[in-house]
Amino acid sequence: TDTEGALRIWNITDAGTPCLTVQGRGPRTSTLAFSPNGHLLAAGYGDGTIRIWNASSGSACGQPLAPLKGGLYYVAFSPKGGYLLSGYTDDAILWIVGSQGTATEVIQDFPSTAVAFSPNDCFLYYHVAGQIYCWDIEERADVRRVLTLPPRLEVTISAHPARVQAVDA
Repeated sequence: TDTEGALRIWNITDAGTPCLTVQGRGPRTSTLAFSPNGHLLAAGYGDGTIRIWNASSGSACGQPLAPLKGGLYYVAFSPKGGYLLSGYTDDAILWIVGSQGTATEVIQDFPSTAVAFSPNDCFLYYHVAGQIYCWDIEERADVRRVLTLPPRLEVTISAHPARVQAVDA
């Protein structure tokens, strides 16, 4: 981003000039994520606002998502692109992303910064106080406790089709 908050996207095979510029909206961008199909770009801004952009045209998809928490650290699309996760200082929020790129509904607020999607978009794994839980996205409920860990300061979770990995960061 530049000083006006404009996002500039380059094609890595031709880094001479940006292939897309999304107009500035004020606060500097703090985090970015492309949807798995590359059609959408989620941008998190310094004031906690999240905006989803059409990555081809640079146009906004719906209204900005108002800051619900302070300290926005990351945004991430689910593997199939139907959900957006926003990570904050002490928790993460899961949003539904519509077919036109609009994210309108908060599904769940997780009391964890270590969160990972299952590859099929059905489950979300999250860490709280030494426990890793499996949360069913469609049912909107914890399914089971997956793993008990010794107390750790930071945990990174990676979901694989056959296993969940937790790494003490």
